[in-house]
Amino acid sequence: MLALDVECRPDCTVAIAAVGEVDAAAAARLSAAVHRQLDRVPSTLVLDLSEVTFFGVAGLQVLLCVADRATVSGVPLQLVYRDPSPVQFALEAAGMASAFAVAGSAAGASVTPANAPRTHRGRT
Repeated sequence: MLALDVECRPDCTVAIAAVGEVDAAAAARLSAAVHRQLDRVPSTLVLDLSEVTFFGVAGLQVLLCVADRATVSGVPLQLVYRDPSPVQFALEAAGMASAFAVAGSAAGASVTPANAPRTHRGRT
C-alpha cells in the first residue's frame, strides 16, 4: 500500500511524500499525483521517498517520466531518500543514481525553512 501526502509551500515549492511500497499497482497513483502537481508548474518539485519500503521497476519508470516532464516544464526536481534505501538500490542497479538531484531531507530540498507556514497540505 502507498500513502501520498502533498504539501504546497508559500514559495510555490510542492513536496510529495510517499510512504509504503511503489510497486506496479501503486506506481500509477504516484505518477498521477506528481503529474497533477506538475500541471501547477511549481517553483520546485520535491519527491520525498525516504519512507518507501519497496521501489520496483514501475517506480523507476515513473521517475524517468516525471524527470522528463519536469525538465520540459522548467521545474527543478529533487528527490529525497535514505542511504541506504530501496530507492537508492533501484536507482543504482538501473544506473540512474546520478541522473537526479538528491537532497538530504525534504525540508532541505527547498529554500523554505522547515518551520515555515504551509499554505496547503493534503492527502491524495
